[in-house]
Amino acid sequence: MNTAKSYPRGLNPICQYGHFRTGAITSNLAHGSVLGAGLIRQRCKIVTLLCAFICVGQFLFAVDLVWTNIAGGAWNTAANWWPNQVPTTNDHVWITNGGTYTVTISGNAAAGELTLGGTTGTQTVSVTGGTFLIGNGTGNTNAVLRITGGTLGGTGKLILAGPLNWSGGSITNAVVQCAGGTISGSATKTLRYGCLVNTGVLKFSGGYLEPNNGATISNLPSATFDISGDCDISYYASGSGPIYNLGVFCKSGGTGQTLVDTLFYNQAGGTVVVQTGTIRFSSGGQFKGTIVLHGSGTLDLYAGVFDLDPELTSIGDGTLGCSGSAVVNLQREISVNVLNVTGGQLTGLGRVVANTLRWETGIIECTVLCDGGEILTSATTVPKLRGGRLVNTGLLRGGTISTTDGAIISNLVSGIVLFTNATAGIRHDSGDYGAFYNMGFVQSGVSTTTCSIGEPFYNAGTVESCGAGLRFARSFVQTAGRTIVSEGPLICSQGINLVGGELLGTNTIRGDVTNNSKIRPGGFGLGLLRIEGSYVETTNARVELEVGGPTPGVGHDQLIVTNMARLAGTLEIVLTNEFIPGRGVVITGLVYEVRSGTFNFTVKPVEIYVLYMPKEVLLETENAPPAVQLVVGPDQLACHTFEMRGSARDPDGTITNFTLLVDGISVGEFPYGCCGKAAVCMDYLGEVMVTGRATDNKGAMGETNIVIRVIGLPIHMLDPVGFQTNGAFKLCMCGQPGSNYVIEIATNLPAAIWTTLGPMENTNGIWRYFDVTGTNVPHKFYRARQL
Repeated sequence: MNTAKSYPRGLNPICQYGHFRTGAITSNLAHGSVLGAGLIRQRCKIVTLLCAFICVGQFLFAVDLVWTNIAGGAWNTAANWWPNQVPTTNDHVWITNGGTYTVTISGNAAAGELTLGGTTGTQTVSVTGGTFLIGNGTGNTNAVLRITGGTLGGTGKLILAGPLNWSGGSITNAVVQCAGGTISGSATKTLRYGCLVNTGVLKFSGGYLEPNNGATISNLPSATFDISGDCDISYYASGSGPIYNLGVFCKSGGTGQTLVDTLFYNQAGGTVVVQTGTIRFSSGGQFKGTIVLHGSGTLDLYAGVFDLDPELTSIGDGTLGCSGSAVVNLQREISVNVLNVTGGQLTGLGRVVANTLRWETGIIECTVLCDGGEILTSATTVPKLRGGRLVNTGLLRGGTISTTDGAIISNLVSGIVLFTNATAGIRHDSGDYGAFYNMGFVQSGVSTTTCSIGEPFYNAGTVESCGAGLRFARSFVQTAGRTIVSEGPLICSQGINLVGGELLGTNTIRGDVTNNSKIRPGGFGLGLLRIEGSYVETTNARVELEVGGPTPGVGHDQLIVTNMARLAGTLEIVLTNEFIPGRGVVITGLVYEVRSGTFNFTVKPVEIYVLYMPKEVLLETENAPPAVQLVVGPDQLACHTFEMRGSARDPDGTITNFTLLVDGISVGEFPYGCCGKAAVCMDYLGEVMVTGRATDNKGAMGETNIVIRVIGLPIHMLDPVGFQTNGAFKLCMCGQPGSNYVIEIATNLPAAIWTTLGPMENTNGIWRYFDVTGTNVPHKFYRARQL
């Protein structure tokens, strides 16, 4: 029954079937329309005349229809409207009577314009089936739009100050603005072509919200789009438009995943909050505003291109994920508790600061600063650091990292890098080499496979080789700290350059060692340290041997060099285990294949003598070695003969042999003599070690070494060295590397003709020629010509 009619402002009833807008230009009736002007007096006589005049087709013009059934009912029941007719696309529909009731649309329905909401109660339009086409509409705070099925369509705008409650069906073409509400139920909610605008608290608790065919969602300032369950926003047809967030976009419930498979723009002033579970964005977007990640919340960027804008602020102790095929462009620094990289690409000028890094695969091209974490190498792909920088300050357990294009790894003072599995290490794959800087602690684990580091390595902290060992494929430079050769060998393909700190241990070093600092065989106890390669000292080098008994490796330290040992530093002997060397004790401190030079200084107990033998350095308590003096100029001119001379004396015996050597090669042997001299000529440039060596009647050996420089004249200045013992005239010149020269001759200057004698031969930067032609001319003039 129709009772208690309430009319919109300006509408006054004048008869059962119609109404007039008093003072209006256009007046509407239930059965027709009339155009008139001026004030229409409300008298029955006038109405009768007018009704006779206006009987024309009732659907030619829009009709104002008022819902009158405050108990609720069906939209398509004419009796529920005043006038009693079902609205069409031309009509302005008013559902404004007070009370709490529902207008149900279960079949096709339409309205040109909808005004929803009274002054009291709650007025609900419920779409359960069919298609409801609407032009434009408004609703006040008492208005409710409920969609459980069917389709809300049309090309206009429906602006509600009340809620939208959506549990099924679709919205097509229309722009719907609501002041919050609910999106619930397991059914799919489809937004097709249209736009959903939220200005209140809109809670999404179940099923799929499916925007497609360019449909967009906007969450305006002060609004909240609250995802309270593990439900998805995804499209399955013709793509989706973006989600624009200027308010709060939040996942407050569900421990699983919410997929947002649309472009997502978090505008300035917008906030994305993940309180629990995971929001996975899989179509790209841009993030300004703020991201808030709670401890159990994860923001996962899965696919598409994401710009993390310079205006973005990141707050909280949750997880940021980069996965799938996502490209994440960092334009500023962001801080998170956990950075979880399982795919995709992190790039840009910004950096991520994370308490924990979990990295299984994917590419990092930016800077990541982590306080530890884990490298979880998968079976098929390897994490790749491509031109980026990884900085560690905590405990980082490692698998394999692929490095390319100048990538940098820095392990800071508090950092610990443990390579713990069979494939662990740093693998350089392509592009420029970068570097691994260690100021903390790096250790190979218990794996049976050697851990390899493929970037140049710079150590100022601690390195320890355990398990199957630690391999450095590029240069190894230590400026401070220590390198411990422990359970596994240390393999250095390009050798070790020990600039500072110390090298110690009881295993094997495979590679050459240059020592400008300190080596301690045995390390924290007594033992053997083996160098499978050459060993070269500078004058700053120091070798410390602990001696506590006569047995190598058990009673005392020993350094073994399988190739050449070039000595020039300091040997320090330290007695340990309360050992007192008695008479006749012989300790083998160093073993080598070939030796040049001796220790310039020794720090030792007075009762121990240092003896230099052809294959070893002995420490004895008897038989002091000979003392050798050597005289030679510090600089010598290449290709010219110079003289070196020396002498020796023995404090407790006699000299049985004296030898002069250049770079370990004998240039003068003096059996049963204590002195000698030799003429030497070197046709190359650089440093040369000259040695005087003496042996006494008890087998002790002593020697002295001097490093001299062989220098040349300025480039392209021909040096007439002079006649040699074979009668040839020798010419030398410093030339340009990679060039060829010939010697030409003339008998007078200026020369009309230069005759070519032949090509010059090159030896390490010096070009030489020996003229063996006749000398029956008063003058010869030589010149070198570059080809």
